[in-house]
Amino acid sequence: MRNYILLFFGCLLFHLAGTWSLPLIDRDEPRFAEAAREMRERGDFIVPYFNNQFRFDKPPLTYWFQVASYRLFGENDFAARFPTAIAAALVAVMLLAWGRQLADEKIGWWAAIIFSLSLQTFIHGKAAVADMWLVLFVTRKVRLPKKVSGHRFTTVATD
Repeated sequence: MRNYILLFFGCLLFHLAGTWSLPLIDRDEPRFAEAAREMRERGDFIVPYFNNQFRFDKPPLTYWFQVASYRLFGENDFAARFPTAIAAALVAVMLLAWGRQLADEKIGWWAAIIFSLSLQTFIHGKAAVADMWLVLFVTRKVRLPKKVSGHRFTTVATD
């Protein structure tokens, strides 16, 4: 359990480093942040809006996490990015667990480290967008080999 906590907070700090000093960039980060701000302002947590127009481009889960983060940290760029860093850290923890299940803890650590240091994860783990939440939930639903026996795998759902 200690290793999972250590990995989670280590990845969280890694992905949060510098997010408080960067403004929202690209075209998507400001849209997500503003939609979450408007959701909080309106008190309507079902239908997201952006510039007072419906925003049905993405499911509202990302906005809900950003609203919760705004309540904790205030409405700022760091708060908009905080939930994404949590999702990236949770994926790393899942990879550590899977590595332990498939082979040993060393494999799990390597999987988590490689994932966390990959360029795409580095970029999306610091961005206020829905991509890392998608990675988290898709990773959670992947079928894993139960045990490695020779060259054959027995697949088992992760439920």
